[in-house]
Amino acid sequence: MKIWKKKLLSVHETIFKVIYKKIYDELIVTVRRDNLLRFGNENDGGYIVDVSVEYDNLVSFGIADDISFELDFINYYPNSNLFCYDPSIDNLPGALENSKFFKIGIAKKTTKNYQTLSDILLTQNIDPAKKNFIKMDVEGFEWEVIEHNLEELILFDNFVLEIHFYELPPKLIFLFPLTLYKRLKLLRKLKKHFDIYNVHFNNGPRIINFSNFLFPECVEVSFLNKRHPKL
Repeated sequence: MKIWKKKLLSVHETIFKVIYKKIYDELIVTVRRDNLLRFGNENDGGYIVDVSVEYDNLVSFGIADDISFELDFINYYPNSNLFCYDPSIDNLPGALENSKFFKIGIAKKTTKNYQTLSDILLTQNIDPAKKNFIKMDVEGFEWEVIEHNLEELILFDNFVLEIHFYELPPKLIFLFPLTLYKRLKLLRKLKKHFDIYNVHFNNGPRIINFSNFLFPECVEVSFLNKRHPKL
């Protein structure tokens, strides 16, 4: 490898590590909650939930072939309503009480196959004054959702999210730190309104060894709206 390429890679890795360290510092638990349960599979698809709140509605984005989280949720909260969204499947992969399924996804603007969170809340008549829970597993599109639907997200009491940080683009590799820095800023915006009460690596995807440090492909984060009193 030419010397200038080695130097450029070294600079790139240094910038990457600095931004990742800042992300690491943001992904810490900021509030203690005692009543926690894991809903969903032991592997990909499971999240830690604060069950000290009685939830009226679950809005779930990203289903695929796994409704283990939704099943555990409705078993614990049998009087809740479930609204399930996924544009990649035609029907739910199994029976789910008190649920409605929509073959659409969430995005920054409403189109034929996608809706904004604002339009979803409006069309389903979900009362923001009630206790509402949101689960989001949308394979990297969460950043677009956070950026363009933040005003609606902060209406929710609880929010579990699969966050993708490491999605290396096939081209323009040296622009990736800029993408990562934008995601850092969006995470900080989200944390202005939510406390973090649990963080764990998603144990389905890989843990990537980027030169001399590890970087998880994605993490599972549980957020609680700051309007809830701290214990």
